[in-house]
Amino acid sequence: MKKKLLFLLIALLLSRAGAFAQGGTIEFLTWEINNDTLTISGGGAIPDYDWDNFAPWYEYREAIHIIVIKNGIANIGKFAFYACNNLTTIISLNFAPALIDPSAFQDIDIKACTLKVPTSAVPAYYGAGVWGEFINIVGSGILINPITNNHEYGYTTGNELYENATVTVAPKHCNCFHVVRYEINDTATVTATAFDNHTFINWTQGGVVVSTDYSYSFTATEDVELVANFEREKIYLHFDTYVVTKWHNTFMLNLKKLSEEG
Repeated sequence: MKKKLLFLLIALLLSRAGAFAQGGTIEFLTWEINNDTLTISGGGAIPDYDWDNFAPWYEYREAIHIIVIKNGIANIGKFAFYACNNLTTIISLNFAPALIDPSAFQDIDIKACTLKVPTSAVPAYYGAGVWGEFINIVGSGILINPITNNHEYGYTTGNELYENATVTVAPKHCNCFHVVRYEINDTATVTATAFDNHTFINWTQGGVVVSTDYSYSFTATEDVELVANFEREKIYLHFDTYVVTKWHNTFMLNLKKLSEEG
């Protein structure tokens, strides 16, 4: 009885606190709502929607105050965020603005919203169609993008910082769409892990080696893309020359005997 009462009390406290979570997948995309934040990650496009087929987060639109669009989202389709009337902030982690349909923010006063983007990308967003209609576009810190030279050889991880919250990035076989955010002069750390039968070689930036340590820490001063370079392990076969020579001599001797015996 006491356990049941405790469970009911916890459930009541969570409901009063507004705890809320939902999520799902759309082809190569993943969407998740935690409390008031909708996060969309993966690669490719947010598809088009219409009056007969709303986005899967449409029914939760009143709860959405923040939308996070992670790096790798190349296109945002029709009516993607239709009627998210309580929206106050959009965080886009793309260095290059995603192509966006004019109806994506239908029935939303985007001029009253804040658009947070990579600091170095602010001018690009101001000049990119619908994105340029946002009056308040602000740089949101420094973005560190750790990728691999081959996602079949290893993966990369880092720490993702959103304002005052730190979230550890889960390892993935390919972090091609993964961006890590830091404030200026923070110590950034990226880690490379090789799969079995593969070896980590180095971290490069613009083709220049910056570290040969699998865990690389540095002071974040500007947006940067780092490449973790891996290669397959080389397999060396070692032969015992004595054994090979003995085998060869025995073989030749037997061959000679067969020849003499006709």
